[in-house]
Amino acid sequence: MTSFSVLLATGGAFAADPTLNDVSRSAPVLAPAPMKDWGGGYLGAMVGRGFSGKAKDGEKALTPSGFIGSGFAGYNFQNGSMVYGGETDIGFNGMKAENYGVTLKAGAEGSLRARLGYAITDNLLLYTTAGAAVARVQLSQGSKKDTQTLVGWTAGVGADAMLTDTVFARTEYRYTQFGKKDFELESGTGPMSWGSHRIGLGVGVKF
Repeated sequence: MTSFSVLLATGGAFAADPTLNDVSRSAPVLAPAPMKDWGGGYLGAMVGRGFSGKAKDGEKALTPSGFIGSGFAGYNFQNGSMVYGGETDIGFNGMKAENYGVTLKAGAEGSLRARLGYAITDNLLLYTTAGAAVARVQLSQGSKKDTQTLVGWTAGVGADAMLTDTVFARTEYRYTQFGKKDFELESGTGPMSWGSHRIGLGVGVKF
């Protein structure tokens, strides 16, 4: 038998064997793993510290600092690597300071913000955030105390990192600036404004 005849016979044997055809048809096709989806609702909690704040009571400057804790909730939309949505938080601001016989103590606070982010990897989202902020603040001098609600704005940057398919960790920096409000103290009535920095760490759950 010539070599050409051997090749024809071998080819015919492979074609006649249906099991070989079945194996070739059932071979798996590898596809890239899908990117983590940041879309949908989420909630979580954060703790951190406020620092280097400057509150001005007339010509007197106070520099509050202290513990901050809050809960947050929001909703994301995702288009490719772009992630955008809204978020709100409410919590307790423990920043305080004393100077020139005047004491400042913060209390309940909250914010309502927009977020815009970019998923740079499957598990890491970098974002910017900005919106309105509100806080209860008390000034006291001697036996005179006055508590007011301050309204202003807040803006910052942060990162969310997926720990599991539903749980993520967060780190965030924000600056908050409140508008002026008049406080009545022993020395008289005058305006007070306050700007502060904060850094926080948190954990959240997507649902």
